[in-house]
Amino acid sequence: MIEKTILNNLIQNEEYVRKVVPYLKSEYFHDHADRNLFQLIIQYFDKYNKPPTIEALSVDLSNAEHLMRTSTSLLRILLILWAQLKVIWNG
Repeated sequence: MIEKTILNNLIQNEEYVRKVVPYLKSEYFHDHADRNLFQLIIQYFDKYNKPPTIEALSVDLSNAEHLMRTSTSLLRILLILWAQLKVIWNG
């Protein structure tokens, strides 16, 4: 559960990202899909120096050939759920 909270904050909270990224490692994420999503978020952050949007992660995910089909499907589901939660949280 804590991994999902971390991932959510990495997407939605730029101040959080800047504070915790130096201390996070992919090994901290036990679920394979969570680990892959974390790696996509960090790659985006390293490249653009800002947290990714759900849409940007979706594009990166579509381009990630190194992920297995199952992991890609799970990540797509996670991104859809986060997008829905974002709508609910923002009212």
